[in-house]
Amino acid sequence: MKPIISNSAVLTLIANGASITPDLARIYTQKRSGHHVTLRVTHARRVLAYLPTGLYVMPDEFNPKTKQLADAFLNETLAAMLSRAGKVVASTLDPAKIKAGWERQRVTLQGESTVETMDSIAEHRSYVELQNMAARLEKELALVHEAMKQMEADNTGLAIGPVTSISERKDFDQALAAFMAETEDKLTLKPRDFQMWQTWKARLKECAQHHHLTLTLLGFNMKFYAKYKAYLMDVRGNKLSTFGAHVKRLKSFLKWAEQNGYTVGTGHKSKAFAIVEEAKTIAYLCDKELDMLWAYKQVKPEHAKQIDLCLFQSLTGLRISDAAKKHHITTLVIDGVAVEYLVGKCKKTGGMYKVPLSLDNRIKQILVGHNHNMAIITEAYYNRTIKEIVAEMYDHHGVSMPTVVVVREDAKGVAVSTETPINLELSTHSNRRSFVSRHINSDEFKHTDVLEMLGSTDMKELQKYIQVDSGALNAKAVANAKTRASKRQ
Repeated sequence: MKPIISNSAVLTLIANGASITPDLARIYTQKRSGHHVTLRVTHARRVLAYLPTGLYVMPDEFNPKTKQLADAFLNETLAAMLSRAGKVVASTLDPAKIKAGWERQRVTLQGESTVETMDSIAEHRSYVELQNMAARLEKELALVHEAMKQMEADNTGLAIGPVTSISERKDFDQALAAFMAETEDKLTLKPRDFQMWQTWKARLKECAQHHHLTLTLLGFNMKFYAKYKAYLMDVRGNKLSTFGAHVKRLKSFLKWAEQNGYTVGTGHKSKAFAIVEEAKTIAYLCDKELDMLWAYKQVKPEHAKQIDLCLFQSLTGLRISDAAKKHHITTLVIDGVAVEYLVGKCKKTGGMYKVPLSLDNRIKQILVGHNHNMAIITEAYYNRTIKEIVAEMYDHHGVSMPTVVVVREDAKGVAVSTETPINLELSTHSNRRSFVSRHINSDEFKHTDVLEMLGSTDMKELQKYIQVDSGALNAKAVANAKTRASKRQ
């Protein structure tokens, strides 16, 4: 089952009544320039699966009519993948089984490619001969590098990239593989965290492929930083905060490599090679809006889990990592009065949070309703659905939805402001902001009280969640002026 490659024919394959056709993943990657090539499996006009090939090309390198690649070698590789995909589809039309079978085929293909390369280079050669061969190639590469530098000097306008040695590339690959293995071992109980590291690794390699870079431990400098930022923000359309998270992981990897005896460049230690953070838009629901949402639960009980989690976090200030678990109520007797608390250790900081249930009787009501276990919904599903639920809530109550001004920086560092409906900025983080801002802007508790409830001692930690309410300040100023005036009389 081998597809015939013809420049005029469409590169496709029919297996088990299903068609398998190469295509660019424009919709799924939302890229404006380069795209991943996928194999689209369609049966009875229904898409069963999109199978990743690992190939990444520019739009002009893919013929949308013939579904072929301009590069002959890559096109042969694509045809080989198409043939293997045909074998998988020939045995099943179950989407899950197709994807699982395809992953096994990809591993096999990669293994065969490695074996073929090794065979072609090392056939009947001893280890010493291979060492001599590597040394000779290094010398030849140095001569080529010198010739390129001379050509650049003789021809103004030519630009060449750094030529990396075989050993430099080998060090990077070895360090990355060892680092990922150690990271996976540390995060065995947190598969979601390891998935973030895998995404970081994939984006790093995609960036190198997009900009035609060779990754080495010596090459992470400001030139790379600029290309990294351009790829993530301009090509992939990520936010500045996402770019900052990728830089943070890259720095962690390079620090690990240095500590483990690898030779690492110093470019990433520059202050300009910064872990940038986007100014967070402080969007949250106020007391009135929380009451509206609580009432809306009676209208839409199918949204009870999202509404209960929103209220529970907003009324306790707990991070999602601390909120979504089994809770125990602790009763403390203070001056002869029994006071109920939620007490526990903050997963992120190690501090002890201490939230009095007397803040709002709905806290206990929600806990009892879920048998004290608030692991009722995933964070991703909550963040995805709460936006629509809040929009429906405003519409149900006949209230106009407020907006917030969102300021985001593009890849060139230009701040762009947009006015956005508040529901689009809501997430589990918003609920913690709601708790902090509402209590700071009230007369009930001091900053230190709020910090104690959150299990923190860092005022900066508090500050980033606060939305200043000028109305609250004005009301306090008026009350203070009246008090002083009455004292003078």
